[in-house]
Amino acid sequence: MFPKKTTTALMGAALVITLSACSSGGGTPNPSPTAPTTPMAQKDVRAPETKTDATCTDGVAEITESNTEITLPGACRTVTISANNAIVHLGDVRDLTVTGGLTRVLVDTADTVRIDGNGNDVLWGVEKPINVDDRGEQNFVQKTK
Repeated sequence: MFPKKTTTALMGAALVITLSACSSGGGTPNPSPTAPTTPMAQKDVRAPETKTDATCTDGVAEITESNTEITLPGACRTVTISANNAIVHLGDVRDLTVTGGLTRVLVDTADTVRIDGNGNDVLWGVEKPINVDDRGEQNFVQKTK
C-alpha cells in the first residue's frame, strides 16, 4: 500500500495531466463547418410575401425580382434568374442560368442548367437536365420529391 503522500502526489499528477490535455487542444476538436449535403426542406424555405408572374418574350425570360415568388407559366427557351432569396416556378426550359443566390428554382425540365450563384436549390420535376454546370458553392440540383 502507498503512503498517503505518494497517493496524493500521484492523484495530483493525474489531475495535472488531465487538465493539460483539455487546455492544450487535446481531445475531440470542434467540427469545421461543412457544406450542407441536401437542399433545405420545404418547411425551412421562407415563402416570400410578394408573388408575381413572369413572361417569356420571343423565347427569353429574365427573372430579377428578389424576395418574390415568381411563376413563369408554360415553356420558355432561355431563362436567366438573377433574383436573390426568391422561389421560381418554371415549366419546360432549354437553357436555364441562375446567377442570383439563395433561390429555389422548381423546373419541370431543362436541357442545360448553369449556376453561377451560391446557395441555390434547382429542383427538376419531370426529366433530369442533360447538362449541369455548377460554378457556385453550396448549390443543389436534384429531382423534387
